[in-house]
Amino acid sequence: MSSMLNDLKMNHFNIFNVVSKENMLKWTNMVQRIGEQSRGPLSIASDPAGFPR
Repeated sequence: MSSMLNDLKMNHFNIFNVVSKENMLKWTNMVQRIGEQSRGPLSIASDPAGFPR
């Protein structure tokens, strides 16, 4: 993940079809910790939880 942020200069992530809230929370926190080290802008977008699938 850190290589995506640092080497590829990725700073926006679109997240769809999240299986569990717990996994999404862990992933989001991890990305934010890595982003704090780079001190660059970082955005995460997800599909609405109430949207019918």
